Amino acid sequence: MNIALVGCGRIALYHLNALRSIGQKARLAALVDSDRKRAEAYGEQYGCKNIFTEIQEAAESLSIDASIICLPHHLLSQASMLFLEKGKHVLAEKPLGVDTGSLLKAVEEADKRGLVFQAGYVRRFMPSYHILKRTVEERKEKVLRHICVDFHNRNKIATPWWREKGKAGGFYVPIFGSHYLDQMLWLRRATPCSVYAAYQNLAPGTVEGETDGALTLSFCDKTSASLIFSTTVNNISMHQEIIFTEKHTFETGSNLLKIDGIPQELPACNPFLLQLQDFTDAVEQGRPPSVPAREALKILQLINLAGESAKLGMTVTVSRL
Repeated sequence: MNIALVGCGRIALYHLNALRSIGQKARLAALVDSDRKRAEAYGEQYGCKNIFTEIQEAAESLSIDASIICLPHHLLSQASMLFLEKGKHVLAEKPLGVDTGSLLKAVEEADKRGLVFQAGYVRRFMPSYHILKRTVEERKEKVLRHICVDFHNRNKIATPWWREKGKAGGFYVPIFGSHYLDQMLWLRRATPCSVYAAYQNLAPGTVEGETDGALTLSFCDKTSASLIFSTTVNNISMHQEIIFTEKHTFETGSNLLKIDGIPQELPACNPFLLQLQDFTDAVEQGRPPSVPAREALKILQLINLAGESAKLGMTVTVSRL
C-alpha cells in the first residue's frame, strides 16, 4: 500500500517511524507539506523523494492508495475529504476537525465509497488501555465511575497553531482531553445523556483556549465520567486515571495498569505501529478499522457541547450522538 503523509510537523515523526517499521505491508510514497524544504528534509531522513506542496495534487496522484493526515485541527476534515473523494483510504489525526458538519460529510463520503476512514486515537492501542477494556468486558463488570486527573505545565507550546482557538478548536480539551473522552466512551460503549463543563484561561497571553477546568459526562444509567485538568500548575506533573467498577478499582495510564492496587505486567510495543497495522489490515480485509471516524465524530460533538456548557455555565443535554 502506497501511503502519502500529509503535514510534516511534530506528530508526523511518530507515523513516519511506524511506516519505517511496518515492513512490506505499506510504504511511504509521498510527503505533503506547504513548506517544501521541511518536506524534503523529512524525505531525506525517511527515504522519500516524492514531494507535494498541494494536498489536492497529492490526492489526485495515481501512485497513492491512502493517506495519513497530520494537519492542524481546522484542516483535518477538509483534507480527509479531498482524499476520500478520490477513492483513497484515510488515517487522520484526532480529533478529525473542529466542525462536526464538515466531519460528518467526510464520514458519509467514506461510507458511500466503502473506504477505510480511521481516527488517530492512538491510546486505544496502548497495552494498558487494551488490557483494561478486555478485562472489564471478560468480567462483565459495569463501569460506575471514571475519573481522569491531568496536571501538567504545558505553557511551552509545541506548535504555533495550538495557541489559536480557531485552528485548535480550544486548547486542552481538543488537543489532549479528546484522548480521555474517547477512552471514556470506548470503555463503556454508551452515550452520555448530558455534559457539564467549567473552563478557565489562566494563560491568556499564551493561548486563546481553555487551560484549566473540569468536564463531567453523565450517563443514563446514573454513572459518570470526569476529566479534571490544569496546564498552568508549577512544580507538579501528574496524570491519573481511576476506573471504578462494581467489584474492582483500576488505575491506568500510558505505561501503567493496576488492578486493585496490584501492578500488571505490560508488553512493550509501539502504539503508532499497531495503529498503522490495524489501518492496513482494515484496507486489505475490507473491514472497518478499530477506531472508525464515525466514533471520532461523537467525540467532536462532545467537545463542542462541552464548550457550549462552559460558555453558558449550565448542563447541556446530549440529544443525539
